[in-house]
Amino acid sequence: MKICHYLPSLNLTDGGPPRSVSHLCSELAVNGVSVTIITSHKTEKPEITLNPEINRVNIDTNSELISFLKSENFDIAHQHGIWLPSSHRFTKSVKKCKIPLVLSPRGMLQNWARHHKRLKKFIAWNAYQKNDLKKADFFHATSLDELENIKALGFYQTIKVIPNGVREPEMQFSKDLPRRERNLVFLSRINKKKGLELLLEAWAQTDASGWNLLIAGNDDDNSLPKLINRSKQSDLKGRVQFLGEFDEKGKVEIYNKSDLFILPSHSENFGIVVAEALSFGVPVITTKGCPWQELIKHRCGWWITLSISNLKKAITEAIDLSVQEREIMGKRGKALIKEKYNWNNIAKEFIKFYDKI
Repeated sequence: MKICHYLPSLNLTDGGPPRSVSHLCSELAVNGVSVTIITSHKTEKPEITLNPEINRVNIDTNSELISFLKSENFDIAHQHGIWLPSSHRFTKSVKKCKIPLVLSPRGMLQNWARHHKRLKKFIAWNAYQKNDLKKADFFHATSLDELENIKALGFYQTIKVIPNGVREPEMQFSKDLPRRERNLVFLSRINKKKGLELLLEAWAQTDASGWNLLIAGNDDDNSLPKLINRSKQSDLKGRVQFLGEFDEKGKVEIYNKSDLFILPSHSENFGIVVAEALSFGVPVITTKGCPWQELIKHRCGWWITLSISNLKKAITEAIDLSVQEREIMGKRGKALIKEKYNWNNIAKEFIKFYDKI
């Protein structure tokens, strides 16, 4: 089986898709699939390190792309993401080459995402995006919530739901260490979708003596200056630390410093950092904009409607637990990830899906 995966870039600062797609492709290669990753936005920014068995090409012209697709005789093309002109070019080229197309919206059809930068997306939707979605032979969704969003927009092709996976951490430290302070951690791209303004207001209202709020990640839309200014006000002064962006090794260190993890997003199609935090044995607080009902079912976190008062309530409940109680929650979360979100098992699900195309 010979498959090409397309996504705009493999930049570490571009959030979840570069990591999840590269990990999926790595496991597909381990399982005997011939895999090529095609990108169109290669820059000087640090990129994901790929399995050497994966062929990677960067193509930024239509003629080059069509020529490459024809020369390689791919069985399937799998596109990750929409809206960008480069993604439109890939859809158009794949259909011209008559290759079956699997399309993963990667959360970009969720209600919040469609209304963010609404005018640009209105123009793109009418110019090409709606028709591109009609041309997909199959859809892949990472959650049932994403599946329902795709259907609600009137697309009735076969939709396969397969979640993202997580690699088991190589290094972990016990949370039950003698420390003067504990850490509530946010680790993701910093942008308006992530709900950080609401988090800061909730944190300001929470009696959290002995706790720090650590915010790590790259500034995706120039939201950071406003957040930093808010953190300097008297009710937050000395209680919030902004750590900047981190490579993969740095992320491991941050997860190991975490006593609680929080992702207060307005919308996520999956929320890979939730799964990563759970894999480190860290209880998670997230919102109903993220498809993580399992936090409640498996008693490893809080799944709330996003508001300042609900964030305050969940944070207060979490920090009032003993270290041992949070450790028990963390162990339940880690067991969930090991059972359901192992990358090798997920790659095998994809292979079964691809075999039926």
